[in-house]
Amino acid sequence: MPNIIKSFLKRSIAFLYIQFGCVERAKKKIIKNQSIVSIYFHNPTFKTFNDCISWLINNGFDFLDIRELLKSKDHPLVYKKPMVIITIDDGWRDNLLNIVPIAHFNQIPVTIFSTTEPLIEGGGYWWSYIKAGIKKGITTCTVPFLKSLPNVNRLSILNHLKPLIHLDRESMTVEELKAIAISPYVQIGAHTISHPILPNCSDEIADNEIGQSKSILEAILAKPVYSFSYPNGDYTERELILVEKHGYQLAFTTQPALIEPGINMDLLKLPRFEVMDDASLDENICRMTGVWFKK
Repeated sequence: MPNIIKSFLKRSIAFLYIQFGCVERAKKKIIKNQSIVSIYFHNPTFKTFNDCISWLINNGFDFLDIRELLKSKDHPLVYKKPMVIITIDDGWRDNLLNIVPIAHFNQIPVTIFSTTEPLIEGGGYWWSYIKAGIKKGITTCTVPFLKSLPNVNRLSILNHLKPLIHLDRESMTVEELKAIAISPYVQIGAHTISHPILPNCSDEIADNEIGQSKSILEAILAKPVYSFSYPNGDYTERELILVEKHGYQLAFTTQPALIEPGINMDLLKLPRFEVMDDASLDENICRMTGVWFKK
């Protein structure tokens, strides 16, 4: 199906969800059940992020620092308004202009999960090399295909391709990360070294990706890093053990669900709703309230 038709259908479906009151009912249920909305972005435009934040503010949401989750497990807080947590994966350089100023202006907490290899080395994220390779006609391997491979095979293909392609820096620099980490509204979390699919990695590589990314960020920022985001949302029991072993207190998945505070809340398997960089505001409203993911 052509993208223009898909986009039209999504806009239409989202519009109907809103018009038929699905979003309003979802908001009321969130407050009634004392749930927390947890959403994540990647590399949104200024307009996309600002529109989403403005909608949340105008609809009475309060913004929660992820550190509050540590308190709410043993002592659930009572919220009179719907609560939302904002997280951002990867550490794109465009976040500096498209996210950080909006967080400052509105005085809202955000957590950016940084991948350390592109942070330090520059260039692109690994999937950008694949997309560029497809565009240049020098590979037929797709990103979803590489995500399905054992990590050693993914790296073999990627390492063959990277010398043939030049990409400008996509991640923020070390100095830029240090500068925004000073902000009272920006928390920095870990997102591995190279953004592999962790369950596809050997025990040694998975341990290194999870542990060393924390150590690298702590050395750069000179303060503890206690939160983690699983690349692609993929994890197994092994990853849960490794995350706990390396001292993370919070870890986020991509499971589309609300956070339910209390003794049964698993702080190492926190769910999040994905907000799309290229979706309409109506679709993203439905995503942020969980309506889009209802079956």
